[in-house]
Amino acid sequence: MAFEIFSLNRLEIKLLLFQLARILGRPMLTEHDTTEKKRGLRTSLVLAHPDVILNELASLEAYQSDLAYLKQKVDAGADLIVTQLFYDTDIYLKFVNDCRQIGIKCPIVPGIMPINNYKGFVRMAGFCKTKIPSEVSAALEPIKDNDEAVKAYGIHLGTEMCKKILSHGIKTLHLYTLNMEKSALAILMNLGLIEESKISRSLPWRRPTNVFRVKEDVRPIFWANRPKSYKSRTIGWEQCPHGRWSDSCPQRQVPAVQDSLSYSRAYWVSESVIAWNVDVGDGSCYLYSSKIAALSIGDGGIIGYDVKIKLEEDNGRAFYKLIEKFPQLQGYKAFKVPLTVDAKSLIKCQLAIAALSCFGEADGQCNNVTGLQLPGVLDELFSYEGPLGAIFSEEAVTLHLWAPTAQVVRACICRDPSSGDPLDIVSLEEVNGVWSARGPKSWEGCYYEYEVSIYHPSTLQIEKCTANDPYARGLSADARRTLFVNLNFDDLKPEGWDNLGDEKPALLSFSDISIYELHIRDFWDSAGILHLKRLCNAGVSHLHLLSTFQFAGVDDEKEKWKCVGYNPVLWGVPKGSYASNSKGPWRTLEFRKMVQALNRIGFRVVLDVVYNHLHGSGPFDENSVLDKIVPGYYLRRNSDGCIENSTCVNNTASEHFMVERLILDDLLCWAVNYKVDGFRFDLMGHIMKRTMPNDHDHGGEEVAEEMLAVSKDHIQ
Repeated sequence: MAFEIFSLNRLEIKLLLFQLARILGRPMLTEHDTTEKKRGLRTSLVLAHPDVILNELASLEAYQSDLAYLKQKVDAGADLIVTQLFYDTDIYLKFVNDCRQIGIKCPIVPGIMPINNYKGFVRMAGFCKTKIPSEVSAALEPIKDNDEAVKAYGIHLGTEMCKKILSHGIKTLHLYTLNMEKSALAILMNLGLIEESKISRSLPWRRPTNVFRVKEDVRPIFWANRPKSYKSRTIGWEQCPHGRWSDSCPQRQVPAVQDSLSYSRAYWVSESVIAWNVDVGDGSCYLYSSKIAALSIGDGGIIGYDVKIKLEEDNGRAFYKLIEKFPQLQGYKAFKVPLTVDAKSLIKCQLAIAALSCFGEADGQCNNVTGLQLPGVLDELFSYEGPLGAIFSEEAVTLHLWAPTAQVVRACICRDPSSGDPLDIVSLEEVNGVWSARGPKSWEGCYYEYEVSIYHPSTLQIEKCTANDPYARGLSADARRTLFVNLNFDDLKPEGWDNLGDEKPALLSFSDISIYELHIRDFWDSAGILHLKRLCNAGVSHLHLLSTFQFAGVDDEKEKWKCVGYNPVLWGVPKGSYASNSKGPWRTLEFRKMVQALNRIGFRVVLDVVYNHLHGSGPFDENSVLDKIVPGYYLRRNSDGCIENSTCVNNTASEHFMVERLILDDLLCWAVNYKVDGFRFDLMGHIMKRTMPNDHDHGGEEVAEEMLAVSKDHIQ
């Protein structure tokens, strides 16, 4: 069928449903509404796909059957219909007319997706089986390689589509943005629906508490924290055309390689091979390291190094085998690292590789220099499948942290969830990249945070980073510290929890699944539970819960609630704002009670998981975790060494062994420890196909079998 049932109670999306409140006769919510007001609005919608329903290959009988099925959904209580994206307005208008002919009277909201780039447009249209009018294809063909021209055409097309739709009496629009809202805003401005001067966005960071700074709308840069990576490199710069920056003072000009240490354009792909897209010719290539991050470029080349290693170009077949794992390095030159090099020690230092010209028998001028990306060699030398996080036994608590590039790791054990002096500061010992410490059983119920001394490529310095445990299973309010929580502790299990797998609602076939998407806040009171029971009686089998993990942008205090967050901080811990008390273990106990209660009503529970990106990065961001523990590893970087942001921000790199392992361990945690029944992967195309539980290298079928065995065969 071409319809699915959803729940609409999501202020974060807002859907741009202009005049919807007037049409439905209900006030739309604002962030200032009280909780009591919010309880009254539960609007159900049906998602329809006119292009599929009106498929040329479909028979008239099939078309009428689909429309009849749609009317059944509307008669069951849907307040509006939202269409899938389309580009043929005539199809949409025919669909609306046919719906009206059979008695569907609710608003039918058109789904408009502006064209932002050609490849994305073709991919999305193919994925959604969207019909592309010939005139649209003809207009795009000559400009498909010009992103700006394509975007401009997309705005024009979207504007004209909306004008035609509005002229036929349609009063509501839904613009898909996919986190790229500029084209949508341009269309709305062209239509005169909004004014540019009134467009504002909430700040992507917490507002300062200093009364003199609360009105700031620009985040300040504290230069004292970045003396090497910003100030010294930009002191004589001015902005030039095309958004580029350069030194405007001829007397201050420096060699072209001066800025190159800020980039990481070479790849240390295995213990013996470094790949770099540079032709050394008759010159020489050297690897440099500095344990205190003192590398810089002087008149004679790189200075401040502890170790200098000559690299020979490798013309053997070893590198060509590595291309299968690193296809983006096709065409790069391979340089052989001597067997005598202690790679495990060097990866803890600031590293650079330089190409020097030949000057007689001696090395000449430094022609090119760059930093290195390390995931390849880290995977080869430090892939690890042992315990991670806090491990509880009858006698002790042990900590295990994978951080092979760290120089020092300490754990600060605290009684207070957010402030106060630590009870103890414990130094962890490293064995092959894994740092561990053993502590007393009395740690259970306390909080901890890691202090990691590590070289960070974003600042070119050794930084002392404070971070949560990537394998945290409990947190303080707003994720300030990690809680020592034993998920196997009986007091954290609702009565009958261990037998819940035997009580799961029956599911005879996957084709019987009917999914309802909603937010936890939609059923947190008696009215919400009554609504769910009616849905269950109507045949809905699965509840798809929007983000339930710890995410940024929403404080854990309920008076500051918003609807939903796609800004992941820690994947494996329930969001504190949904618990009666965000401190301590309450979020664990109450999340389990929720799953148990939903199962007993008759629903299976599906979680919305967002493994494609992380909200924070760098050594200073309070929401950064993984990029403080192993900088440059967990986040996907481009050929310059800059973090990719195609997901919206900070793409994760599941192609790396320990990133993939973290995702799989997290899925296993939710399935086994919280007994959830399925997962919806946000932007799954940004995750490696092999990472999916049935198609990966980390034990393959063993992980899936463990999930099924421990969870009584309820995983989907």
